[in-house]
Amino acid sequence: MASVVLVTGGARSGKSGYAQKFCEKICEQPVYVATAKVWDKEMKERISKHVADRGPNWKTIECNLNLSENAEQFSGKAVMVDCLTLWLTNFFLEEGAFSMPKTDDENVTVSSDTKASELALQKVKQEFDKLVSQWDVTFVFVTNEIGSGVHPEHTMSRAFVDCQGWLNQHVSARADRVVHMVAGQPHMIKQPRPVDVPCFLPLDAEMKIEQASLDQLLSTRRMQMEPEGYFLVSVDRNIHRICAEFYSCILDDQGRVCDLEGNVIPCDADRKVPPVKRFEGRTAKELAVMVFEKWPACPLKSLVHASYLGREFQKAELALIHGFKYEQD
Repeated sequence: MASVVLVTGGARSGKSGYAQKFCEKICEQPVYVATAKVWDKEMKERISKHVADRGPNWKTIECNLNLSENAEQFSGKAVMVDCLTLWLTNFFLEEGAFSMPKTDDENVTVSSDTKASELALQKVKQEFDKLVSQWDVTFVFVTNEIGSGVHPEHTMSRAFVDCQGWLNQHVSARADRVVHMVAGQPHMIKQPRPVDVPCFLPLDAEMKIEQASLDQLLSTRRMQMEPEGYFLVSVDRNIHRICAEFYSCILDDQGRVCDLEGNVIPCDADRKVPPVKRFEGRTAKELAVMVFEKWPACPLKSLVHASYLGREFQKAELALIHGFKYEQD
């Protein structure tokens, strides 16, 4: 199942800005799903402003109803859906509860058939359930607390406010994290259980000694490392990152250190050879993905070396989280 984040709040509370930054922090090329239909000049201007606020790394998909049809483009991405209110509006239009004006001078036509609103809510909830059944996506939904505003005049408008509240509850129940924005400030309403909260009794003192002794013994074994080079792992507490630097062991016929393509690596003033590649990650998993999956020139061929690095990345993450001193084996 997908990871789901719900960002809610009033008008101009900072919802979209928070959701956008959240996606950018966890994904290099996030996806923006625009659920809005352009029905007047003001809406067109609002959309243009949002597009301008997003950088070129964003991919924009315009979809009004069946968002799940874009599953292939969502795979492996952080997907910002902006917003649930307009998405629900589209289902109201589809079921005939509303009719949008054809010109700027016309008003919205509102139906008196409340069954249309019930059917619209049912369909949008079904589509949401289908959408978040995709397992390899993080969805960030933006919504509005319109029930906190002025009491609507028309029956169908009141029905829309009710349906929006019920849709928000439906999404919130499924969400891993719910954020309420007030005056640009995020307030966590719901968040996952911390992974470092103990669920079982800790190891007793004797078992801890046994573990430490075993690790110390295994650290003295000989390992066949890569002939092309080696990694130095460290923790940079100034930027809150785990760092991994790859240094080359490749020498040319003159004894000069070369990179993986055979180019000579110049030394600095202190005759120190710089790393061929430097990686910085917030977690062991992020760092492992950078090194093993996203680096096309990764020279690691030994499973022993790969598993060693994985353990070091995990040790470094624990040191970063808990403030421990990190030393590479």
